[in-house]
Amino acid sequence: MMNVDYDGIMCYLNKIGVKLSRILQNEEKKDKRLIVTFDIMKKMRNNIYVLSLLPNEENVITSKNLIYRAVFSDLMTALFLLYISDIEFKYSIRRLDVDHVKYMKEILPLRLNLGRTLFKPKDEDDISEQDLLDQYYDYFNEYLTSKKGEPWDIIKLKSLKKMKFVGTIKSLYESLLECHDNENLSALASLYLYYKYLSQTEHYSYLGNKYPFAGKCNDTWLKEFDLAIYAGIAEVENLLEQYLSVKYNSEM
Repeated sequence: MMNVDYDGIMCYLNKIGVKLSRILQNEEKKDKRLIVTFDIMKKMRNNIYVLSLLPNEENVITSKNLIYRAVFSDLMTALFLLYISDIEFKYSIRRLDVDHVKYMKEILPLRLNLGRTLFKPKDEDDISEQDLLDQYYDYFNEYLTSKKGEPWDIIKLKSLKKMKFVGTIKSLYESLLECHDNENLSALASLYLYYKYLSQTEHYSYLGNKYPFAGKCNDTWLKEFDLAIYAGIAEVENLLEQYLSVKYNSEM
């Protein structure tokens, strides 16, 4: 098994990040796909850095597992968004943004209700649910058909034909699995198994209560995680090179 460590992974991510940064700095009109890739690589690099600071001990293994899970989610997202066509990319980014607005519409009233319980504000300091939504309206206006002062009505996206992606990690897996013209990518769809395995840390069961703690096989799993992440980053670099080659050849 190839020996991969956190430093090696961070160096690889730094290499891609520096290249993307230089390209974006020299572009008058920033390429959104490159911005998205840069953002995800930076997020992954930051998480790997935190992992490098944590010892492999029982009192931190829960944190390590959850950070690893975030890395695998980001890696699958980056691979998918670099591979798909321009039309599919625009739809997928829009899909993720709309889902974000939906989450905010759901959690803002919950935050208000919990805040009232925790802080017990005086009547003159309290606000209505609509007032709270209005505070965020300008930020999400692009994704709303309603006006400020009205309950949020979120735009409805029309799905693209034959596209499995619906904004979930499982649909990322199903989409990558069908990349038959790229054997590496269809194989890397199985990064999903690590995401699901690491989810056992968050979702408690009596049978699976060993997952939040270091076990006899934990070192083997961690080495496997690192190798899989490195392989995924290598494919990100490959897809990025292909994208840049097509982009700049078409602009010449």
